[in-house]
Amino acid sequence: MIKKNIIKFFISIAILISFQFNAFAQIDTITNFPKVSFIEPSFNYGFIMPHRPSMRYNIISHIPAFEVKLSKQHQGEKFWHQYYRFPLTGLGAYYASLENPNVLGHVYAFYGFINIPIMRRNTYSFNYEISSGAAYLDKPYDNSENYYNVSIGSGINFYFNFSFDLKVRLFKRLDLVNRISFKHFSNGAFKVPNQGINVISYNLGLRYSLIKNKSEFKRIDLQKFIKKNEIYAIVSGGTKEIQPPEIKNYPTASLSINLTRQISRQRKLGFGTDVFYDESLRTVYSRKQLEYESINLFRGGIFLSHELVFSKISIVIQSGYYYYSKSKNDGIFYHRFGLRYFASNKMILNFALKSHFAKADFIEFGIGYKIF
Repeated sequence: MIKKNIIKFFISIAILISFQFNAFAQIDTITNFPKVSFIEPSFNYGFIMPHRPSMRYNIISHIPAFEVKLSKQHQGEKFWHQYYRFPLTGLGAYYASLENPNVLGHVYAFYGFINIPIMRRNTYSFNYEISSGAAYLDKPYDNSENYYNVSIGSGINFYFNFSFDLKVRLFKRLDLVNRISFKHFSNGAFKVPNQGINVISYNLGLRYSLIKNKSEFKRIDLQKFIKKNEIYAIVSGGTKEIQPPEIKNYPTASLSINLTRQISRQRKLGFGTDVFYDESLRTVYSRKQLEYESINLFRGGIFLSHELVFSKISIVIQSGYYYYSKSKNDGIFYHRFGLRYFASNKMILNFALKSHFAKADFIEFGIGYKIF
């Protein structure tokens, strides 16, 4: 079973990293390892946030962890480098003991990231970082061997991190890195239980430059930005489980119509409407002995949207309201966080997590078409 999970984990890594870096390759990310600019090992120390009361019993101690990153300094070869003040992109690996070896075990993660300066001076810089990838947790829920783990129901999970860091120059090629980070591990309700694990930590590390000479940033004259409107439709599918665990995976689907306006080179704002299909609602209604029709397996919603644009890829955050839903279990609001890759002028690849606040609903894998 362990061997099978490890094989699945590395397949998941290949799929996620391929999706992310095929997208980022279009914006000249770290796809050529001889061009690596920095190596950055760091020690992490933090704690698991008990965002559900049932999690408190499994949290025994603070969380030690180790992380190493390879990154490339972008110097202005592309327009987007200047929009984001010459960021870093790269690959990283993360290991942590969750300090409850019999229930929570250990976590191993591999991810891609982008590190964007907020302020840069000769001797220091203040930055924020966004990371995503795949994680393997070696002690997921098992109804016979590990039924105390109510946080994670699968070995293979998604990894997300948001952090702020302060880099201080020690020597010509060596920086001290101080970082505060928020890490999230979840499978998006593909397997339950799936309360997820959130870790807040302080990271202390060293960043060593593999390039002797200081980076010279290239300034490119930017054309005047013209605001523009877009309309596109995205069709997605997925699966989910509901409690009790290990019973059945239910198919899900969604149709999303997005109307956006790109207000700057970095951002799009917009709104739209969703139609969701969720086969698990049939079981929910039956358990509650509620009468229902096939139309009640659908939900309708409207949403507001924000997109952070990196050339052909966008990081999407949406908040929505159900205007039609027979089920009231999840409340009236929903949320979406994901990546969209504009493969051509018309075609879009979509990967997103739909949730109800901190509770994952399902993962969306989809394809879209830009109408104009």
